[in-house]
Amino acid sequence: MEIKEYKEFLDTYENKKDYFECHEILEELWIKETNCETKKHPSVILLQIAVGAYHWKNKNIIGAKKLFQGVLENYPEVAEEINNIGFDEKKLKKLVEEQLDKINLGKEFSHFSLPLK
Repeated sequence: MEIKEYKEFLDTYENKKDYFECHEILEELWIKETNCETKKHPSVILLQIAVGAYHWKNKNIIGAKKLFQGVLENYPEVAEEINNIGFDEKKLKKLVEEQLDKINLGKEFSHFSLPLK
């Protein structure tokens, strides 16, 4: 597991708020670690959160909902790994659920921070 990429992702997400670049950072890691053989990987979960934020920010509501729903579908299988790389896996899941609720209520995008342990 490459902690360096996750740190770069977190800096890009929280400080630069460049959600598209977050995708680029973690896509490379996902390919390297899984050969694209599974979506049940912490890099995919975080990548989908960032891309969901990107879509929501750009008013692609359908795309944002689809990505956040995908996070929740695969979350149980990767929750422990999410925890192992330094994120609070329970709070992160709740955060995604809350963002999905906001989208469903028609709320505008605003940046949300990812919970660390």
